[in-house]
Amino acid sequence: MQAKNKVVVLHPEGSQVITLDMSIEVPAPAAGAAAPLQPKRGTTTVSKSMAREEKETAAKTLGRIRLLFAPPRSSEQSSKRMTKDKIFAECPTVRAFCRSSDLAGMAEEDGPLAAPGATAVVLPSLDETALFTELNPELPNRVFWKHARVLCVNETIVCVLYNVPTVVSITSPGIPYVGLPLACADVSLLFASKESLCYEWCVLSEASASTRSANDDDAAFRVVGTAPTFTPTSDLQGKEMMLRVSLDPATGLWTEMRLPSVVRQLPPPVPRWQETTTPVNYPAFRVVTYNILYDDFCTSKSSKAKIYPFATDDILDLENRKVRIVQELLAYHTDIVCLQECGRDVFQSYFLPVMRACGYDGVYCNKSGSVKEGCGFLFRESRFQLVQHASVPLNFQTLSTMFPELAGRVGACPELEEALSAVTSIGARVVLRESTSDKEIVVGNTHLFYHANACHIRVLQAYMLLHWLSDATLISPGGDAATSPSPSLANRARPRRPLVMCGDFNCTHATGAYRLLTTGQVEADHPSWDKGRLFWWGCARLLGYDADDLVELLGKDAKLPHATVARKDCKRPRKTSAETAAPTPADPAEIPAEASNETQAQEDPAQGEGGERVITKVFHEALYGPQVRLQDAYHRTDLSLPWTNFTLTFREVIDYIFFSEDSLEVLRTVPIPSEAELTENFALPNKKYPSDHVALVADLAFTTQ
Repeated sequence: MQAKNKVVVLHPEGSQVITLDMSIEVPAPAAGAAAPLQPKRGTTTVSKSMAREEKETAAKTLGRIRLLFAPPRSSEQSSKRMTKDKIFAECPTVRAFCRSSDLAGMAEEDGPLAAPGATAVVLPSLDETALFTELNPELPNRVFWKHARVLCVNETIVCVLYNVPTVVSITSPGIPYVGLPLACADVSLLFASKESLCYEWCVLSEASASTRSANDDDAAFRVVGTAPTFTPTSDLQGKEMMLRVSLDPATGLWTEMRLPSVVRQLPPPVPRWQETTTPVNYPAFRVVTYNILYDDFCTSKSSKAKIYPFATDDILDLENRKVRIVQELLAYHTDIVCLQECGRDVFQSYFLPVMRACGYDGVYCNKSGSVKEGCGFLFRESRFQLVQHASVPLNFQTLSTMFPELAGRVGACPELEEALSAVTSIGARVVLRESTSDKEIVVGNTHLFYHANACHIRVLQAYMLLHWLSDATLISPGGDAATSPSPSLANRARPRRPLVMCGDFNCTHATGAYRLLTTGQVEADHPSWDKGRLFWWGCARLLGYDADDLVELLGKDAKLPHATVARKDCKRPRKTSAETAAPTPADPAEIPAEASNETQAQEDPAQGEGGERVITKVFHEALYGPQVRLQDAYHRTDLSLPWTNFTLTFREVIDYIFFSEDSLEVLRTVPIPSEAELTENFALPNKKYPSDHVALVADLAFTTQ
């Protein structure tokens, strides 16, 4: 709050606490004045927030306000005990007034509004000639402050504002970079909507930036933008900036925040971006799929030691990675983006507002568990408009709804049913309408369960996802996409929308899930089903390196920022690239404590030698996909694609862009970065590439007119 001599009183509905946000400036009493005794001194300024119980009498709250103006005591005085009456004798009087006209027709069950013996008076310091009456200080706060309009501190008149639109908090828009939009997105308001906010993006003067504190209300500044977003220009590089927001500038109430750094130059581009310097036009459109590495998966002490021992804190810091991700997405001039491992908060507070400033809109779908990450969509508004969006859990409950008979057979395998019931993977989709042609297209997005031995689970997840997306491609007579997760059973000749399906599928080309996605079937004897013998919910699943591994991988002279490397707690076979999923950082939220069997082998009903669990029954069944036939964009254009996930011990293709071959074609795909770039710091992420996955970029085109 910057305005002087104002008290903002906030009492939201349902709250038992009243908050007073005060900014009061009181001069010393004039000589011979009848005000309470007070040492002669200069002006006293109080800027403070005070929280009081709504049931407390206002007299106690007024007493606390008086004490804020108590004169400072000398060291000699501090050693002497003072009575309460003597302390208050040195404090100014504090009284509250309501408009006299407001008293008419008002009746409060807690007592009379007017103070005993109070009469209507004119307060000379006010510009208006309205009459005011002193309020009864014995009223509870919830009544008293609702009617207070003026606070008199001695002769100083203080305006009281009750439940006015208020900015409660504001989150920093981040470090400013030349050419990259800043967005004020995460603002908490009371009694107002974000549409009412006024913005001022300001550049601080050099003297102000160097000599003023971050909370100095009088800092000299120049306003350079008044929109919700602002893009720093090159002339601002090296300057310090401040953001001010207000719900009513006329009141003089502004909430200010200095940005955490001076305006910087963006990190340099990478050679790959030269492949996409211009956008494509209809009938072509560009698609990007990108697992951007959820912040919690790479910043914990365990993940730094076991998975990313080579990466500095600066490389793993989300504040740096999110800027590089947006810079990369914009460099691709893409039309559609599918994100995985996308944090809910960073999508809503950063990616979406910043990309909106660049002409995109988006949708976020959280996973079905408690973890705040999921799948995000972004699409260029000049090319596509959102028709609808939906998501579905890829778990046993959905399987039971879509395919009850199949679910019954899966349920005969207890370990498989247990695991499929616990996974938090989702399928997400948007239906978009292309602007030039009015054609609609279905875009699917997913991140399948990652465990190396869970190939059988991914087959079932891919099966559900395929049918669910296929239903959305069917064009009903009314033109609406299917909205329920139920399989198509009839009308196979009905027209279909084109389908693009992107994601981190955590399966290589040899797995049953990939075969189902690209051929429409997986055989009962496919090796992926046999992985069920090695997996149960709670089995060892965290990726870890021991010291010998790192010496072999990086060389004995390698210096790592996170030098303490945890040794493996248990022996397990090395993963092979042919039949394993990527060891994407473990998702702790997917491992409920009550479901973990790692340390409870003695309680397992079936145990083998050495205490290892024995899988009692393995599921095998041939599955067939819907009528939609999909092609792998990179498999059509680049058979030599070596990897999309690039970690210390796992480098494989597990991310894909699939498209329906009867209505779309692939024009080209953008080659992935060279191995030399990806190994500059041993593995990903590094300063150039902010995730342990690389983005896939494909130019597709409509083939049907």
